[in-house]
Amino acid sequence: MSQQYTIENFASRMSNKGWIISMYGNDSMQLTLRREWSKIGIAISIITLFLYGLGLVVFLLVVADYLLKSDKIVYITKKQILDGQADAIINEAVSIKQSLKYFAIFLVSLFICSLIVSSQ
Repeated sequence: MSQQYTIENFASRMSNKGWIISMYGNDSMQLTLRREWSKIGIAISIITLFLYGLGLVVFLLVVADYLLKSDKIVYITKKQILDGQADAIINEAVSIKQSLKYFAIFLVSLFICSLIVSSQ
């Protein structure tokens, strides 16, 4: 019974972190994390709209960033949960490296747009 309690605790903890349990079987579960809009990008697009008039361009970059992202889908077995490997699998799925890559692309695009505007 303690194994089931651990598995249910894991499922509850992941639900609280925003994961959707899309499949829960006898010996595995599938978790899905929906892609999200860049809150920083939207804030920058609003600020640049008022300061430089570039808000539309920046917003289009935010839309492109959103479209490049995909939902994260993770398949975890109960054995991985009980062995303590599930957290490592989840952390790898939402690796900060991937988020930083998209944010770096966004910042470079923003810098290029600012160079274009300042040269005019």
